[in-house]
Formats: sequence, structure tokens, C-alpha cells
Amino acid sequence: ARNAQLSINESVAVELNRQLKIDAIRRYFDTLLENDGITRPRETLNRWMMEWKSHFDIIKENMEDPLVPASTDYHSPLLHRELEKQMLKRSTGFDAAKAAQAATKIVTELTQYCVNVVKELSANVPTTKSELTVTETASIFSIESSQISHEILLEHHTKLKLLYQNANGTADGYPERLFTMLQRYRNSSGFRPGEGCGHHCATPPSVLQFLHEHLDVQMECFASPLNCYFPYFCSAFEDTDVYFGSCGSFFSFNPTEGSFEAGPPYIEEIMEATRSHICDLLSASEKPLSFVIIIPEWRDYPTECITKMDANSEGFVRRMISLSKFKHVYLDGFQHCTRQKYFKPVHDTLVVVMQNDAGAQKWPVDDILEKKFRETWEAAASGVSENPIFVKSE
Repeated sequence: ARNAQLSINESVAVELNRQLKIDAIRRYFDTLLENDGITRPRETLNRWMMEWKSHFDIIKENMEDPLVPASTDYHSPLLHRELEKQMLKRSTGFDAAKAAQAATKIVTELTQYCVNVVKELSANVPTTKSELTVTETASIFSIESSQISHEILLEHHTKLKLLYQNANGTADGYPERLFTMLQRYRNSSGFRPGEGCGHHCATPPSVLQFLHEHLDVQMECFASPLNCYFPYFCSAFEDTDVYFGSCGSFFSFNPTEGSFEAGPPYIEEIMEATRSHICDLLSASEKPLSFVIIIPEWRDYPTECITKMDANSEGFVRRMISLSKFKHVYLDGFQHCTRQKYFKPVHDTLVVVMQNDAGAQKWPVDDILEKKFRETWEAAASGVSENPIFVKSE
């Protein structure tokens, strides 16, 4: 990724410049949709960028830009699918054929626009130093440039600084790399109030601690510096996250033993790619290897991932646990700046334990352990009744 080769100050400036370009992409997308009489489906653009990024991670190819889609050779099935659904739901005069045609047109025009944006980003790398100002109150840590400010809860700032020192052995460069990382996740999640709040939610700490104590889980396969529980994790943006403990993309992560938690983005293609990669890892190792996969239990329509887990043709699925949406919660992806960190999902959750024979022998999951697991997650949900409220400046 281009950003990995930049100096610390260049990285700050480039990420701020990327914000301007992504703002333009979001506005252009809205204009394309308005021309067909529909509004932007919630989180669709964010999910599209993540699906695109993951596609290139899966096929082991670098993107020109670490966030912005920039190739006319790949057309996202997710974006087509969600646009067609929105057109049939919200607009008049569309049948399935017309919706598919209109969606293809929008995807083609949006992709070409993104290609042009990436060319501009590559041709205009900022050279001016971005001055950063840091302030603290009793509960808020703030870091800002002349263009934008990021506020995080002081307790979360302490966590991020510890992650940084643990990964680097020093605090040198921390403010700049913190700002760049925060800006990257803001760029990937959007700028409207409340936008992106569920974009990269996480398993509650008490549940991860339970998995650590009973199944020796040591690492998350899909996390970020903002929502990780363990000091090392896989994440989408290695270039910004490596300084906080990221081991890079899960699809380039090839452990031969150990116990892991995997909560992929709620995108069908990524969930299936996750299942497939885990099957490959389990097939290749005779050492104890175990994964606890946490995904939405979408059964209203068949998804490839759940269908194949149900079939279990590889024999690696040891247990499937269904959690009612009324009896569990998730940590908000923006837990670093929310007063109410937990929220209740709108769907049931499926927890799938996949292990090779050695892993199943070392970390067996029986009815008693499942019962305790359910009780732990239900306890985390006790008293949670509302969605996150973003922190206001104090």
C-alpha cells in the first residue's frame, strides 16, 4: 500500500486528503441514486469498500489505494445486490430486469469515478506537514489538525497507547499514527451523524474472556485497534494498524496451531471466504487448531456460508450455537467515543466452532460449556436497551 511507504507526517496529510476524495465519492454516489429516485441504502457504500478491500486481500493482490476501489476489472456482487433490492423496494417503475440494468449502470459509473479519484490521490501526495494539537479533559482525549478533530474516551486512549507501545517498544510517533488510524476508520465509515456505528462491531469483552479461559482463544481474526480485545489481531488496514498490533489481513494469516475468534464483516462473500480459509487451515494442520466463528444467522434466504456450515461436508464444524437477538449484545465499532458501548442486534447470531481433530480433542465443546457460554453473553446484555450515543465535546 502506498501509505506504508510514507513518512509519519506524510501519512497524516494523505489520510486527510483521502477524506476529501471519499466525501466526493459519497456525494457522487448520492447523485447517481437520486437520478433513479432512490436514497443511499444505509451502510451500502461502507460495505462496498470493505467488500472490495477484502476481495483483493483474498486473491492476494494489492489495491492501488488502501481504501478506495480503483479497478474496472472487478464488479462487486454486494453493490449490485443491495442496489437492486433498494430499487425494487423504494422506487416505482422498476421490475427485476430494469433494476438490474440500472444497478449495473450505477456501479460502472461509480467505479470509474473512483478510478479517477485514486489517480488524483496518487498524483497529488501532500508535502506540507500537518500540525496536530492534543488536549485532554477529565474524560476526553482530543487530537486535531487544522481540518478535523477526533475525540476519544480517555480510558480508550490509554488502551491505544498501550497497544502502540507494546507493538513498537516506544511511544515515538504515537500522536501522528493515532490520528492517521482514527482518520482511516472515519474515512471508511462515513461522516454523517451515527453513520458507521455498527460497521465493525465486536464481541463483548466478557465473552472473549470466557473463550480465552475455556478454549484458550488468544487472538481475533477480524478486529481493529479500536475494537480489539487481545494485543494482537488481524485487521483490514495493515498500513495504519500494524503500529497498534495488527498482523495484517486474516486472508494472509496462516496459523498451524492455536485457538482464535473470527467475527468477519457481515458481507456474504467475506463470510464464505472466511469459512473457506478456515477449512483450508484446518485441513493443512495436524496440530491443535480451533476457530470460533461469529456471524449473523441469516436464514430468511440461503447464504453460501451458512448452507455449507449446515452441510459440514469437511467435518470441521463441531458445534453450532444460535443466540436470540433478544438475549445478546455487541460492542459498538465506535466504542472509543460512545458512552453506551453496547447495542442489541436486529438479527439472531450464529456461533460456530470449527476445529480439526487435534483441536477438538484439546478444546472440546460440550453441552455444559455451551450453557455457560450462553449465560455469559446473556449477562453482558443485561440492562442494555438503547443504541450508542456519540460523545459530545465537553
